[in-house]
Amino acid sequence: MYRTLYEDPLLYERLRPTDPNDVQTVLSLLGSHCDRRIESVIDPACGPGGWLIAFAQLGYRVFGNDSSAEMCKVALDRLAGYDCQITQGNMTSLSFAPCSVDAAVEISGVVCELSRSDLVSHMRSISQLLRARGVYILCLQDVDERCLTQLPTRSWYSNIEAGDRIETIEYFIEAFHRRSRSIRMRRDVYSAGHLRARDFYLLRMYDETELKAFRDLIPGLSLVASLTLGQDDALCNLIRETYYVFRKQSSMHEFAQLSLEGNELQSGS
Repeated sequence: MYRTLYEDPLLYERLRPTDPNDVQTVLSLLGSHCDRRIESVIDPACGPGGWLIAFAQLGYRVFGNDSSAEMCKVALDRLAGYDCQITQGNMTSLSFAPCSVDAAVEISGVVCELSRSDLVSHMRSISQLLRARGVYILCLQDVDERCLTQLPTRSWYSNIEAGDRIETIEYFIEAFHRRSRSIRMRRDVYSAGHLRARDFYLLRMYDETELKAFRDLIPGLSLVASLTLGQDDALCNLIRETYYVFRKQSSMHEFAQLSLEGNELQSGS
């Protein structure tokens, strides 16, 4: 009986490691679009902590959330010695203190597994956690319908060496639902040629127009930029990945404080 990949945190991390190029892309987006000094970062679906480690090693205080207790335990163990806080919970209602982080990052694409109403709840929760002028970078996916000429079709695969065996991960698009703009995915993991894990899940596709329509539903967050990955950068050849950057608006109190500080600086010059 095979397990799902998400039940095996260490295998999950080996097959889906944090890419240094992705880290540099995210850091560049943070530097370009965050109007405040960044000292803390949250990953709302942190898994075994790959992205948290990348930020912790750069000196940031990190916060993580995941629905899996085992993933949280592995993340805590890997982050021993760093300034971190990990909680088990639902990403639609994060349990951290309001206005406690400067930036949020979710690059795994797991938000595409949320329903649209849950995505709105998730982003409202992120908005509550972010300090004014902080940013949220998340990766959303869209499918190239022109390539879906035959189903199921393999969209991406990768091999890694693990000691004396080869581990392989393969993604298949099983079905495409045009009306709901969602795809049914299958993920197979093989170790030394034997099926070790299999997952089925639904991915919902989003585009910039739809995200902009969320504006009235998510107070305080504004979409300020997007970056679609090139063919060589994306994880697969059928699913496009786009990084979206949302910025938390300043509260009236902070806006007044910033104006006061600006006037004081002008008076002193």
